[in-house]
Formats: sequence, C-alpha cells, structure tokens
Amino acid sequence: MINFYNSASSKPTNGVIPSLKLAETKTRPWLPIPNTMTLSSTQQDLWKADLQIFTDGSKTDHHQLLTNHYRRIWNSTYINSEQGLYTKTFMPNIPHRLSLSLGPSYITTQFLTNHCRFRSYLYKMNKCPSPLCNCLEKPPQTALHLTTECSQFAGSRPKALWATPLHMVLKLHFNTIEIAAFLKHIFHTLQE
Repeated sequence: MINFYNSASSKPTNGVIPSLKLAETKTRPWLPIPNTMTLSSTQQDLWKADLQIFTDGSKTDHHQLLTNHYRRIWNSTYINSEQGLYTKTFMPNIPHRLSLSLGPSYITTQFLTNHCRFRSYLYKMNKCPSPLCNCLEKPPQTALHLTTECSQFAGSRPKALWATPLHMVLKLHFNTIEIAAFLKHIFHTLQE
C-alpha cells in the first residue's frame, strides 16, 4: 500500500491521493511514500526516481513529469494485460495509440475491438452455432480475417490492407475514404 504525505504537515492521507497542486510557497507537493517492505528492489529504485521527480523542478516540469509517469504506468498495464489482445494487433502500445489521429466512431470501435456481428464474437456470446466464416478458407470470422484475408471481400479490399502492417495502417491509411468505405461495406454486409 502506498501512503501519501503532505511534506508540509507530514501527516498521512490514508491512501487517498490528494490533488497535486503545488503551493506558492517553498513546500513540496504531495509525495508518495510506499511501504518499502512490499516493494522489490526494482520498484524501490523506480520510487526513488519518482521521488526525485517530485522534489525538483517547476510547476510545468511537475505536470509533464506526472503525465509521462502515468503514461508509463498506463502503457505497462496495457502491455501486460491479458485483456484487449485483439486490439493490441492494431495498437501494440499506448505511445503508438497516442500518436494516431484516430477519431473513433461506432464502426471503427467495432473493428478495433472485434465486437461486431462477427461470428467469432457471436459464438463467444452463445448467439451463433459456429465461429467459422462462410468463405472458402473457413477460419474464425474476426474483424482481422474479414479485413485482411477473407475471399468474400478480396475484390473490394484496399491495397493498403494488402501490403501494410496493421498497426501502420492505423497510422497511415485508416482515415482514408477508401478504408472507411471498405469497413462500412463489411459492417453492412454483416448486418444483413
């Protein structure tokens, strides 16, 4: 458990993270003081580095350092999670996701999470008797299969999906009219 202390009063806040406003005086911002008995040596080293972040610098520096710190935590949590494995095909890490100019829409979200009327998803929800696609290949019908492999959509598949790695398709081509029209075509075909 991490205890938080106000450097001015040295009183614990019972694990509640207070607002990280810097005082106008020379007092330091709230400092996380972990129970070092439960931390590994690597975690202790990281905590010591974080403590240095909180004790040096200006208000702007603190804001940027906190932003970077929590993005590292977010990225580590995302990468190590068993959840979202399908989405990680398109967005392998948080810095990559933040670099995208991706305005999510309903259809985009369905494809990036594999939560549409894809047979693999419907089968998992006990709404379909088989997860397999109707195409000649007969693999599980996922958004990835439909956008990159399925023979039913081969004629209308944009060239960017043939030659570009998926995580780069998001970065370079995803907002193009051609790919948006292709995803809508698949989406509407599945709705029939």
